[in-house]
Amino acid sequence: IVSEVNSLVVILDSAGKIKRFNRLCEEVTGMTEAQLVGRNAHELFVPKEVRAESREAISGFFRNEEAYEVMRPIVTTQGVRMIHWRNKIIRSGSGVDEAYLVCSGIDVTEEQQAKARLFELANNDVLTGLPNRHAIEEQISNYLAVENAKPFGLIFLDLDNFKKVNDHYGHVTGDVLLKQVATAIGELLSQGDTVARLGGDEFLV
Repeated sequence: IVSEVNSLVVILDSAGKIKRFNRLCEEVTGMTEAQLVGRNAHELFVPKEVRAESREAISGFFRNEEAYEVMRPIVTTQGVRMIHWRNKIIRSGSGVDEAYLVCSGIDVTEEQQAKARLFELANNDVLTGLPNRHAIEEQISNYLAVENAKPFGLIFLDLDNFKKVNDHYGHVTGDVLLKQVATAIGELLSQGDTVARLGGDEFLV
């Protein structure tokens, strides 16, 4: 079952060394169970920048012996992929009483990328790349909800006679102008300031 189940399954001992490495793991990483048993899983598959965090999480898991879920990147033959791991402690059924960590994972890289793209589309103006009306209103609401928040100001800007630009030169030229205006405003901002496009030729700082 461990070998053939259609999810990534890795079984580790308390030192983080591999005890089992199933068929799907072999396909994803290009390495075999025979090559990996007894080797450290963190050094093999976890990107360097998150190894310490991953080791600490597993050490704490062995101490608490509570099931948990976590998102962790691993290095595969297709590059770094984001895996949703479900982890549970089991104890040896015979011989010396020993705890093992059973890690069962599914690849959610595309799902995470799709969510990030949807978030971007929902919060960014497609033309200028600036925060849109929804994003800036949410940012203002969150700031106002902070106790003792510092005072701030709002500047509403629009372009005079912008309709004439679109009518005379066309919408492509109008779009270029809006992008240039967005860039020009952004270059004038101080650190911590934000510019958003509310829609049309309307901006908010």
